[in-house]
Amino acid sequence: MYYSGENRYFRFTEGCCEAASAHEVTVSAAASLGNRLAAGFRRFSVGCDGFSHIHHLYALCSGISAAGRDVYVYENTDLPSFRFGFPLLSSDCGLFISGSSTLRISVFGGDRLPVSADVIAELMEAKDVPACGKCGKIISAGSFRELYIANIRERIGEGTVLNAAISCGTRSVRTLWEELFTENDSTLSFQVSADGQCVNAFSQSSCFIPSDKLVLAYAAVKNDTDGIPVPEDFHFQADEAGLRIKRTARSGLSELPAEKIRHLVDPLYMCAVLTSDRQRFEEAVSSLPQLGASRREIPMKFRDTQPFRQTVILPDGVIRLTRSGLNRLSLIAQARSAETASELCSEWCGRLGRLSDEGFDKDITI
Repeated sequence: MYYSGENRYFRFTEGCCEAASAHEVTVSAAASLGNRLAAGFRRFSVGCDGFSHIHHLYALCSGISAAGRDVYVYENTDLPSFRFGFPLLSSDCGLFISGSSTLRISVFGGDRLPVSADVIAELMEAKDVPACGKCGKIISAGSFRELYIANIRERIGEGTVLNAAISCGTRSVRTLWEELFTENDSTLSFQVSADGQCVNAFSQSSCFIPSDKLVLAYAAVKNDTDGIPVPEDFHFQADEAGLRIKRTARSGLSELPAEKIRHLVDPLYMCAVLTSDRQRFEEAVSSLPQLGASRREIPMKFRDTQPFRQTVILPDGVIRLTRSGLNRLSLIAQARSAETASELCSEWCGRLGRLSDEGFDKDITI
């Protein structure tokens, strides 16, 4: 199969290869995807949520094995425990297959962080990896679930009771959270999405608490003298909170110890730490500034295939633009309120749409 950043099967975003329809992706296409990814990593772990994509799981593994790479296979597992555990086997790439109407393959490096869309696209554009004289091993492995839960309980203290309601559309992830949280408290709930990679909260005292504010609350609770690492494009209002945070580039995050960035890759762990001292958590959230954000994917007509990143500083907010595919931009509007962020997002979507119609060039001054 020929890839050129995107193709008729997959589109590539941050840490993800996604197909519009799982039924259109043949096993040969999945094997070809595994073969291409094998060019960038030494050892793989591949997991699958449920059994609906089991044929894609083993096709992906066969493509990796044909390139001479070893691969560990995890059938019917959940993403949070898989993401926690695969680096323990010295795998420098974790692939997780999920989705119902769509087919989503999440791609993580050995640091547990999502692999950038630029790296994935570069691998897809390369030549096929020649068949190796000696195929790699395909090794069946068990779940990390019990080890993962035990690790979190050890961090927060054995016997600590966590009370919150859990809302999640993925059954395996919901039951994982319910192993730590009891639903005896209706004043706090966590809304878990993206196979457990994203979480927002609703509190009776603080109302809606977005994921970025949960990260800041974690920084307030931990109060690390070295500063809690956050991505360099984290919400600009975070600097007004007076907390010890350290904005860090993607390459810099990869170089930090796993425990230093765990709050960024493990939402369940972060929320368990926060609610282990409920009073301190509520006080931290109430002291934080508002963090409004709105995100859209915008079809664009590019004149080249180079990566694109731009930040626009405005009087009432910040616009962050990144390339998220062959003909798409990802727009994030950050502001001091959700209403302002939504207005900025709509305004800039229209502006970029007009630029696209005129023949958008990445060097144009927006």
